[in-house]
Amino acid sequence: MAFTLPSRLLVVLGILAVVIGSTEFASASLIEKGFIHITQTERGSSDRLTEKPKVAFSKLPCDQELEEDVIKINTETTYQQILGFGGAFTEAAAINYFKLEPADRKRAIHSYFAKAKDGGHAYSIGRVHINSCDFSPDSYHFAPVVNDTRLEYFDENVAHDTEKILPFLLEALAESREAGIEMRIFASPWSPPEWMKVPVDGEQSMISSADPNCLLPEFQATWAKYISKFITAYQKKGVPIWGITVQNEPEFAAPWEACKYTASYMRDFVKHHLGPTMRADHPDLKIMAFDHNKDHVHLWANVMYEDPEAAQYVDGLAVHWYTGDYFDRLEQAHATAPEKFLLASEATDCPGIADEPLNWHRAEALAHDILGDLASWVVAWTDWNLLLDPEGGPNHLGNNCDALMVADPENTLGQGPLMFQPTYYFMGHFSRFVPPGATHVAANATFTAPEANVPAEAVSNGALLALFPCDDGERQQWGQTFSAAGNPGERDHSSLHLQSAAADKCMDIVDGATIDGTLLQVWKCYPGSDNQNFGVDIIPGTDKVQLSVGATGFTKCADTSLHNVVKNNRMQIMPCDGRLSQQWVRRGDAFESAEHPGMCLTAGGKAVFDKAAFKHPVEGGGEAVTLVLLNRGDQPVTFSVYDEHSRRQVTGLSAPPHSMQTLQYLAPPQSQCNSGGAQRAEMETVGRVFLILLGVVVVVTALLVALYIRNKKYRRSQLLGGYAGALAQTDELQGRGIQLAMGGDELQFVLEEEEDEDEEGGVYRGAINPTFEEGGLGGGGHESFAKLEYPDEEAQPALGRGAAAEGSN
Repeated sequence: MAFTLPSRLLVVLGILAVVIGSTEFASASLIEKGFIHITQTERGSSDRLTEKPKVAFSKLPCDQELEEDVIKINTETTYQQILGFGGAFTEAAAINYFKLEPADRKRAIHSYFAKAKDGGHAYSIGRVHINSCDFSPDSYHFAPVVNDTRLEYFDENVAHDTEKILPFLLEALAESREAGIEMRIFASPWSPPEWMKVPVDGEQSMISSADPNCLLPEFQATWAKYISKFITAYQKKGVPIWGITVQNEPEFAAPWEACKYTASYMRDFVKHHLGPTMRADHPDLKIMAFDHNKDHVHLWANVMYEDPEAAQYVDGLAVHWYTGDYFDRLEQAHATAPEKFLLASEATDCPGIADEPLNWHRAEALAHDILGDLASWVVAWTDWNLLLDPEGGPNHLGNNCDALMVADPENTLGQGPLMFQPTYYFMGHFSRFVPPGATHVAANATFTAPEANVPAEAVSNGALLALFPCDDGERQQWGQTFSAAGNPGERDHSSLHLQSAAADKCMDIVDGATIDGTLLQVWKCYPGSDNQNFGVDIIPGTDKVQLSVGATGFTKCADTSLHNVVKNNRMQIMPCDGRLSQQWVRRGDAFESAEHPGMCLTAGGKAVFDKAAFKHPVEGGGEAVTLVLLNRGDQPVTFSVYDEHSRRQVTGLSAPPHSMQTLQYLAPPQSQCNSGGAQRAEMETVGRVFLILLGVVVVVTALLVALYIRNKKYRRSQLLGGYAGALAQTDELQGRGIQLAMGGDELQFVLEEEEDEDEEGGVYRGAINPTFEEGGLGGGGHESFAKLEYPDEEAQPALGRGAAAEGSN
């Protein structure tokens, strides 16, 4: 069927109206509207980022109550915008990368940096070290001439890094660009060149640090310029640097490359040197202060932001995970300066590469930390080494650790040249489904999940002490070790340690503080440490004991008062006064609270069900809602998901034991039950119906018009055809070499005349345009054309060779 231009326009407009009107029922997204899509990784099964059967939503009637065990998502309550997820391009990672065969290298890069739909993690964050770090074979830097304050001899080719680190980075960036992902690379120094540092025991070295500050005042401007030149050198090599942290772990004089700062010293360095230098040389660069454990981030926020001149240069604070959760400290830091961001810059587990089941516990700890950080204003989360070898290195101080991916070209672990740890799959539940630009939204659970039996060896440094039901588990079994007092008359040192030898964790005071309310944690055992000096003292006249704290002269005791405020909350120290909250009953190697019978002192909280929700735009319009779940428990967790905005729910969902799930759905329209929603929804529905009906009417009209035009043209062609046949048989034209052809509504002819004594002869062309009347051609039909006479000489110019002539009828 032929469509005229107006008909085509009508069809297009009609179809557009139908599409717009039916947006509730169709979407260009890969997520099917009206369903929750579930992706799962589960210990004890083959599920590794495995897509499970989707489940349909149902509308909840306005007068119907919610299910009891439900996760309520409110997409209108929003928090921070997410920048992304990633890992560190350490020298160790680069060395391991280039030990692999080309095909395995390609697989490693693809697995981290390709699009999620192509099987990659879609990483968008990367970290690189300025100068060497512990995960380098040796110490190195780029300013070899001592006291070169103008950095005239700075190696602008950064030759050391061109061997392995930069090629590794460039291949990752190429993969990211192909995937259409913008990589944000930030750089962190572990140590300045040794000649810029305060000597330790008379020796200047990149290893360790003087206390309280390592950077010599006279070299602050030089060090700021050094960092700027490093950034410029990397950019010239094709690696744009998005941001920097001022110093890695400024509170730790580590036995590897290190440089300590107090918060005020770092503030003034940024204010007078680093900030102005970066503003002049790299005005778009982000500067992050701190870059150490979360337990002190709120204190550094106070110092870094209290001075407006310094704060203008600081875009945010970077944090590590090594002292435990401390999510409340992140909340405090955010409250100090809501306009600044928080970025998790490093996390890993040590020592070495873990085997089952420890590798799964490490994965759960990683996911727990990410979920807690994201729920506490963190905008990005960065893993440590992207690739390590089967020993967890190389590391020139033997500080070997774990990694998401292990490069094992010799197959020493029996898992092939690339081994993917459970942490890799757990990380994918975030990076593949929460893209840069996603917004953290509210998600609240109305239920408490069953508790988990986590082994003692899975307890990390900084895990807080809490009360949980006595279960004879490893995290409730305490041993006591004595060591002789250092001075006569002092009480012997006593430490309380977890009985599990694999744990190597002791009861410890957070921050080594002595003020009332200081929390208690576990930490790697350090014999003789005042922070770990705990006594078990019998309370006279009772069968109970108190846990006294030696660092305070045994005048303070472990206290359960906080448990009365919030269930399963933390242990603190308070003055020893014999109150019930300080009394304990020995149950073998466990300590049962006298105030809360059946509850025992436990290393690390047993919160086992974590979640966080996000929303982000999707291709084709609309928003995707993502819910990330972690079940660390030994029992499945059954629950429903309820979208508050639309009052739609999915019931009967279940997270298996020791699993992660990512649930995604397209945000439905607002419910008619919500305030003001009924009238708005009704108007929207009427509008959609009107558009759909209008579109149908327009399309049908266009089809009818096209059909009418087609039939009219067909009728005309039939009439012209009949006329042409009759005309060719007339006495006037028969045998005169006339050629007739139909063209639209006219009859075209070519008439050949032979020369004779009266006529010159030749070829004449013209067209006859008959009129159409009801019942046939105008002018009396065919008979009028039978009287056609060849035009006389006066008319010939109008019918001249090649000329068009008006016909007559």
